[in-house]
Amino acid sequence: GVQNYIDLFTPGSVKFQEFWNSMRVTVEFVVYSVPPLVLIPLFLAVLLNAKVPGREFFRSVLFAPWVLSCAVISLIWWWIFQSQGGLLNSYLDQIGLPTPRWLSTMPYAMVTIVVATIWWTMGYNMVILLAALQDIPEYLYEAASIDGASPLRILTSIIVPMSTPVIIAVALFHMVFAWNDFFAPLI
Repeated sequence: GVQNYIDLFTPGSVKFQEFWNSMRVTVEFVVYSVPPLVLIPLFLAVLLNAKVPGREFFRSVLFAPWVLSCAVISLIWWWIFQSQGGLLNSYLDQIGLPTPRWLSTMPYAMVTIVVATIWWTMGYNMVILLAALQDIPEYLYEAASIDGASPLRILTSIIVPMSTPVIIAVALFHMVFAWNDFFAPLI
């Protein structure tokens, strides 16, 4: 029992190299996936918080991947990224670009995992951030428009400060998720 843990910290043991390589790859996955899983959903939430026609449709479409099972997600992304006959490589081949082995070589495998994870979970984060945006009092937006604030100024002076606790919660949630994600590498 305890020898397994000792081997993890003993250079030269079989488990040492494998364990620390796994830790490095996991840290890379967290670093590559968490910022987009906060920034992209925040951008989408800001866009879909506006009163535009069809926003409910786009909210539904962007949230839909979250309700799919891991098996369905795996099949979809395996079909897109497989080396022989995959959707992406078929298109790349048609336009004369090289067709990499997305699922079996680095850094392509990491890109595949990060893209699939972002696509799968960004809708969930968008809904949480959208709820935070709808909790911002309307009079702040009205005051900003009266003062002639630009959209960027509204984002940096109203939206981000008022949503910071939720943004931090989403980031922490996905850091924990990324550290524990066993499904994504199995794609």
